[in-house]
Amino acid sequence: MVSSTTRVWFITGASAGLGLALTRSVLARGDYVIATARSLRSFDELRQDPKIDETRLKFLVLDVTSPMEEIKHVVEEALGIWGHVDVLVNNAGTLTYGASEELGAEGVMKDMKTNFVGPMNVTNAVLPYMRSRRDGTIVFVGSRSAYRTQMIVRKFGLCIICSLLTPSVLL
Repeated sequence: MVSSTTRVWFITGASAGLGLALTRSVLARGDYVIATARSLRSFDELRQDPKIDETRLKFLVLDVTSPMEEIKHVVEEALGIWGHVDVLVNNAGTLTYGASEELGAEGVMKDMKTNFVGPMNVTNAVLPYMRSRRDGTIVFVGSRSAYRTQMIVRKFGLCIICSLLTPSVLL
């Protein structure tokens, strides 16, 4: 049972890098984590860590580029674990390197689907539940690579989402 002083975190891209570090940190402070990644196998390192209390950690498969109905299904599954989500962390992301003519529009659109559309869809799937509770925090993870022209386009999209949400999200 989740107490009123602990928080339930839903973290995308939780199997590596910043997402993995954040998952460890949140668990260390005593909160609960629903860790998501494209594959359960990618959580093997975390599962084998003897310092991890798996009673406060659940793993779900989520590809943020999936259709909205699949994302909603994963969010509903997550809500069924501890009843709510207090903090959504949109961390999943990619960066494809290459010359513009090599990547083409398809390469850029693939990254946009992960870095812009994905976080927007996950947020839109979680937000109704946060609104109903009049409580919740949504975090969008950017990148210091944003100075790169391709990344500017991708991550600026997150700024647009945030500015659209800010006036309308009164929890």
